[in-house]
Amino acid sequence: MLGLAADGKIDAATRADITEQIAQAYNDGKLDADSFDGLADIDYGPDQVREYKEITDFLGGSSGPETLELRGALADRIFKTWSESPYPTDLGYHSYNYRQLELAINVAGRDAQHPEVLTDFLRGLPADQLDKVIAIGSQLPQAEPDMMATIFSAVARDDRAQAGDLAAQLARLPGEHSDWFEQGQVARNEALADMLGAHSDAVLDELSEYDDSGARGLGDDTDRKQYEVNGRDLAAVLELTTFNPQIASSHRETARQGVLEYFGEQAKIVNDSLGQTNSPGYEEASGRLVVISAASDVAVDRGFEKLQSDIEAKQEAIAFVVDLALVAVPLPARLEARATGKLETLFANNPLVQEALTGLTGEVIDTATGQLTDAAKQQLYGNIKSDPELAALVERQTVADAFRESGLGGIADERDRAEIRRDANGLSDDISEID
Repeated sequence: MLGLAADGKIDAATRADITEQIAQAYNDGKLDADSFDGLADIDYGPDQVREYKEITDFLGGSSGPETLELRGALADRIFKTWSESPYPTDLGYHSYNYRQLELAINVAGRDAQHPEVLTDFLRGLPADQLDKVIAIGSQLPQAEPDMMATIFSAVARDDRAQAGDLAAQLARLPGEHSDWFEQGQVARNEALADMLGAHSDAVLDELSEYDDSGARGLGDDTDRKQYEVNGRDLAAVLELTTFNPQIASSHRETARQGVLEYFGEQAKIVNDSLGQTNSPGYEEASGRLVVISAASDVAVDRGFEKLQSDIEAKQEAIAFVVDLALVAVPLPARLEARATGKLETLFANNPLVQEALTGLTGEVIDTATGQLTDAAKQQLYGNIKSDPELAALVERQTVADAFRESGLGGIADERDRAEIRRDANGLSDDISEID
């Protein structure tokens, strides 16, 4: 059938119909299981690589319900065979059956219209098995396609709450296992950025919590707090996504939008709690702002040299600083300041943002998002190149300080700003010290 389709002898609709009929026959037990299950026992060699491609190409013929059911069933069977193999399945052994694991992930995750197949497959694994899958998938960047990119991408496309829960769990990986992730793993990090953007609430709820209980995952001999671990993990994700010049601009923007929206929501909670005594909303939101501010500081510090060497990424990072400052200020105040020509005066404590906003003309603020319009960003990019005063501010510490002040600029009470700034300063140092 695949040959007929490739030769143009059958059209896509006919191929989909045939695929569905074969899948239904398998699902109903009318087709010999060995027709597919034999692939779970294959060895590592060119003939088997071809057979892998054949089964994934076959499943690509339809997104119908029978084929989806078959995807899940095959992934489960292949994974079961792999996990019960008499050969070692850990990375300490040159196991020839890694391709079984690759096949299980690709079978479950390659239908772009139905990412829930892979999400449900992963969530259905026992915790120890899921840990092993992630460990192997993360450390085999030569897999084609990259297994973690496939996983992150599927979770990003799955908009269900349970996918958000899985995203929050997966987002800790770069912080927990920094040796598994590098900025140059483009496909993996672009998918990670998409996952952060798609599930920003779930991920940031998990990684920005100011949890002062004992740190988990660092062993018993530590006096670290969990909020320090959260900051470490968030900084690692931000460095690979929002501040990574090696991934495409669209993916950086996806991640940044998620952070911007979340930061604005937390600033609003803090401001809305003014005048309230012992507001639990204030305590939680201000703690989250502390962690996000500190993590951003660390991420900028670690990734600044690479940002400096990429003009486009550097320009976008400065626009991100400005957008972060703008969304933290209530929209009416932004619009009023813009109408009176005094927008930059809102940011007297943030020289970089103040200078960046000076001289922008036309429609500067998008009234729907409260952020810079595309036209204003283009003006800003030009100014970064031509304005010596602005260019002089684009230095490591100034940019790091600007990120922090951008997030705090919308906090109405100076005492609140001072407390968050103080705690974030201390936390950024603590994050950098965690191994």
